[in-house]
Amino acid sequence: MTRTFTKLLVLALVAISSFSACSKTTTKTYYKEDLIGTYTIVSITSKISGSSELNVTDDYLQDCQKDDLMVLKSDLSLQMVDAGTTCYPSSNDSGDWDVNGSTFYWNGEPYKIRSLTTTNLVIEEVNSNSNNDEVITVTLVKR
Repeated sequence: MTRTFTKLLVLALVAISSFSACSKTTTKTYYKEDLIGTYTIVSITSKISGSSELNVTDDYLQDCQKDDLMVLKSDLSLQMVDAGTTCYPSSNDSGDWDVNGSTFYWNGEPYKIRSLTTTNLVIEEVNSNSNNDEVITVTLVKR
């Protein structure tokens, strides 16, 4: 009787561990060809652990920067173009970008690609400190 119970217990544990080991998490892989193009930043939000998400676009961008263009080129260079309303001094700038799996690198800084469609790119950065995490989400519209 004890031997049968032990066998059943072992079989149950094997079955349970088999089912829990089968959960798969898929991470989308993006390629530079997926991201090449011209974008405008339309919103920047911040969410700190335990609080509501806040729109912080005005904290990061001046009014004259809200119509600027970010051009991701095929040679992995990045061009910020002061378009529309001109900032003084100009907000023209350059840098580099890259993509590896689901991580977008903007001047070496990693951002997780939350979503990418034919019209939108949404990236996020997590800033951690001892008290909480802050998630900065940047939404860009493709031109």
